[in-house]
Amino acid sequence: MKLMRRIARMQSWVGFFLAMLSLGLAAVAFAADCNEAASLAREAAKMASRNSSGAQSRLEKAEMLCPRSAALSFNLAMVYYDRGLLSEARSQLEKTLKKDPNHTDALNNLAYLMITDGEGDQARALQLAQRAVTLEPNNRSYRDTLAKAQVPKYPAILNMQVNLADANGNKVLEAGESGSLQVTVTNTGKGEGQNVQISPEAESRIPGLRLAGAQTLSSIGPGQSRTIDFSITTEEAELTNDTLTIRVNAQEQNGFAPDPMLITMTTKAYDPPKLTVADIGIADQSENGQIEPMEIVEITARIFNSGRGDARGVTARVIIGKDVFPAGDTQTEFTIGSLPAGQYHDITFAVFASKKATDIPISIALTEERSKHNAEQKLDLAFNRPEKKSPQKIVLSADLPLNSAPWQVAAPGLSVDVDIPPKTGQVKPDAVAVVIGNKDYAHQGVPQVEFAIRDASVIRQYLIDTLGFADHNIIFQQNATKTDFLKIFGDKDDYRGELYSRTRKGKSDVFIFYSGHGAPDTITKRVFLLPAEADPSSIKFTAYSLDLLYANLNRLGEEKDIRSLTMVFDACFSGMSNDGAAVVSDASSIGIRPKLPVLALPNTAIITSSSDDQISSWYREKRHGLFTYFFLKGIKNTVAQGKPVTLGDIRASLTDVDSVNDYAYRLYKREQTPTIIGDLGMVLVEKK
Repeated sequence: MKLMRRIARMQSWVGFFLAMLSLGLAAVAFAADCNEAASLAREAAKMASRNSSGAQSRLEKAEMLCPRSAALSFNLAMVYYDRGLLSEARSQLEKTLKKDPNHTDALNNLAYLMITDGEGDQARALQLAQRAVTLEPNNRSYRDTLAKAQVPKYPAILNMQVNLADANGNKVLEAGESGSLQVTVTNTGKGEGQNVQISPEAESRIPGLRLAGAQTLSSIGPGQSRTIDFSITTEEAELTNDTLTIRVNAQEQNGFAPDPMLITMTTKAYDPPKLTVADIGIADQSENGQIEPMEIVEITARIFNSGRGDARGVTARVIIGKDVFPAGDTQTEFTIGSLPAGQYHDITFAVFASKKATDIPISIALTEERSKHNAEQKLDLAFNRPEKKSPQKIVLSADLPLNSAPWQVAAPGLSVDVDIPPKTGQVKPDAVAVVIGNKDYAHQGVPQVEFAIRDASVIRQYLIDTLGFADHNIIFQQNATKTDFLKIFGDKDDYRGELYSRTRKGKSDVFIFYSGHGAPDTITKRVFLLPAEADPSSIKFTAYSLDLLYANLNRLGEEKDIRSLTMVFDACFSGMSNDGAAVVSDASSIGIRPKLPVLALPNTAIITSSSDDQISSWYREKRHGLFTYFFLKGIKNTVAQGKPVTLGDIRASLTDVDSVNDYAYRLYKREQTPTIIGDLGMVLVEKK
């Protein structure tokens, strides 16, 4: 029988009808109602050729009596179709498939009805026809229906979007890391997209990289989007530093393929982690900073990853030797987990030594997910020798900044040219610095300053390695609160804060660096540094006034007879953030205005990242403030030339044609002109 066309010979239809009825009812429990339904169906078959409406009536009653029979539903659909009731026929075929999803004749006939209907669902018709052929691949009628379903009535307009992602989200595919290529195809046309094959290929061979092969979307209906993920795997030992460029090609059965796409990502060769115990500190009962027999001592060890690669699954186990014992229920095994490059984790445990002990044999075994990175290190401890007295005083031998918050460094494996300070051998034992990086702001309306902590961390290392400041003379604050500002710089009634206490009369150079938000108070027109919890609607009460800072520094400078004062601000004071959003609603455009009392001090320099109402921008590629990056670059380049670094050199670096203002325009289409105030001959770094 030719499916879903008007039947020429009713006898053939009746024979098919009875055969299908027999097959269908065989699967139904023959209760009395289904027996009666079978009788009605036979009557319908006999009268179908002369009285189709009577056959319809009997089949409808039969279906009501035996509702689980897919055969009754299908044959009723056939009667509807024969009588020209196409909508009712479609409905009955849908009902048939609900009862029996693998009813091949229903699949095929419903597909045919949809194909011949100008407004039919062509995408569904194709799916139904494909399923019928899958179930009965040798049925010629089914194959004919499938061929008709594959003929487009309208064009498919296919567009492709491609995204390349790595597991840790840093946009670099690192050795041993997995990734994925996500391809989304959208059909904005009226026609069906059929058998859309997506084929990603790397433009060049990269050792150690595997990209999944082609995949096919069987169909994409009008208005639909379909997404395919292609896995990317890398071999830890083989991947090289390179640029992965993937070309994504597509083909479509009827020539409606989307245009090819190119996407790139950097690949990075394997960098191993290196686990060490960077330093230790003790808290002893007698508080004399020494370890003595029979005394319980709390030991803090700083576990540091000094390698360029991230450590995974890190654990630390304290190994205690002869005549030394763990105190009480102290913990001796620690699960650290992941430890990114350049970061640390502190562990604390307590021990005591017996009177028989002659030394303190304590080691720490460090294990990593990959055993080749395991390490064991003996702690440098001894009896009756001054040790670092508390964990807060730990100083990393690996030049790791100290702070209660983790040290933030560059993303794993990505080097930035200014991040490693030049070592000059310069020593300024009495110099004092305040370094503040305010990245995170508690108030919902104040955006992050993305690279503020990173700027501050690198500046701190320059102070130590290049300018010769002693580590313990650097006041380093991340996300400083107003209380922190008051504690360091004092208030309007008393300027003698922590900075004052550390400054030695006639001997100290003072250096101040701040990266974070600045903003004006719209009523007083004064400008402020924004502490981490500042409320932008109440600037004068919750922020720290720049006028107060200058006034207190002037009083400190005069009383302490400081040798020099350098202030560096990577902040704009216009009330705007890097993306142009207002930090302070309705903020006036107020530029930073240094006060004359500070300028009256000898050897004073004030360096700011922007002028007037300009915005201080970020340099995302280098993961620094734009100004801070070129400030550091100027120092590093001048030192490399074997010259002393003067304020004039800094100005030349910051105002060069290929520097801050030029890059601000390239990156953001806006101006940013740093300001430099002071004696240009003032020396910041002596000749190496």
